[in-house]
Amino acid sequence: MTNASLPRSVCVCEPLCRGFEHGLVNTAILHTVLLAFPEAAFTFGGEEEHIKRVRANLLAADPTSAARVRWETVSIVPRLASTRQRLPHEFRTLRQLFDIASQQKADLLFFCSATELGLFALKILLFSRHPSFKVVTMLHNVLLSFETVRKKPFARFRGLPAVFLLPQPAGLRYIALGESIFNQLQAIHPKAARYFDVLDLPHEWAASASGQTPEQDAVRFGFLGVSRGKGFQTFAGLAAAVRAAEPSVRFSLVGHLNSPEDCAQFAGVTDDAECAPLSDEEYRRRGLALTYTVWTADPVH
Repeated sequence: MTNASLPRSVCVCEPLCRGFEHGLVNTAILHTVLLAFPEAAFTFGGEEEHIKRVRANLLAADPTSAARVRWETVSIVPRLASTRQRLPHEFRTLRQLFDIASQQKADLLFFCSATELGLFALKILLFSRHPSFKVVTMLHNVLLSFETVRKKPFARFRGLPAVFLLPQPAGLRYIALGESIFNQLQAIHPKAARYFDVLDLPHEWAASASGQTPEQDAVRFGFLGVSRGKGFQTFAGLAAAVRAAEPSVRFSLVGHLNSPEDCAQFAGVTDDAECAPLSDEEYRRRGLALTYTVWTADPVH
């Protein structure tokens, strides 16, 4: 890519997460894009409390880069179960972000996440508005939806597979969060894979908090994230089995138990499990104190 083709203005946005959700991850995504395009003007759009988290984290990690960012609060999509209720909100949020990108004369609009319904709305707006900027969308849990099609063929008419049956707008690309995810996507849906690029999920571990613990010689295994839907039950079983054989081993939850059921069942599984979200400082401290992290999801991914 030549200097002439580099974006002069970039809008990075988070249309879904609120407050602490993906705060450190989105800080790292924004920081990565800032470093990739050092001459560009930047705007970050998101929910008010989420912006406060991202801004504070970026200021701690790289004050010079943080000073380059213009911060725009937007009304994000509410958590509604009904597609009929959610779709107008998806369009509203996307129109806000398109307007911000246009006002800032952006060459690139980068979405940190998107729902299947949001991606449908995004395609419709791209076809109807024909904006001058390019769009890159980071998709989380992309394989789960596509792999469902292999087990339930009619699932191709629902969710993400159905959205990919629609025509692909020019200037729209997607991010797969890792080479292994992209390779699996190529194997199960090569047509969709044509529109993906690969980026390992970045993270800000720049520590203003120390990762040291009083038990310097203890081996500490950690699970990163929330308990519900992330494979924590497997981690909990592993922790119980290892502790029975070797009581000195420590286990840590770098995240929180995010359902009442998990709080009741797993409160004593690790040394530090909590039912409320951690502060970013505490998240860093626990993460930096780990000897090993434990991955309990599909190893192919």
